Amino acid sequence: MKLTDLELKILKILIAHDELHGCDIIGESGGNIPVGSMHTTLNRMKEKGLVKKRKPKNRSRVVWSATASAKRIDILRSVVELAEID
Repeated sequence: MKLTDLELKILKILIAHDELHGCDIIGESGGNIPVGSMHTTLNRMKEKGLVKKRKPKNRSRVVWSATASAKRIDILRSVVELAEID
């Protein structure tokens, strides 16, 4: 599965944190993710099975988290990067 740079950036942020609101993802990126691009990308990632969203009770905003599949992809990418260093 080919991931864009933005998808990889969002994925790494979500793996580092259990759940985040969209604005928190932007904050963790240092403000480097445009709001419109982030929501479009998150929805595309959801279709790919990389992220999931849920709406906590009594909250108006959804939170996003990485799926187990996304975490496995991240681990595999790390292993490949390490192998390329050697």
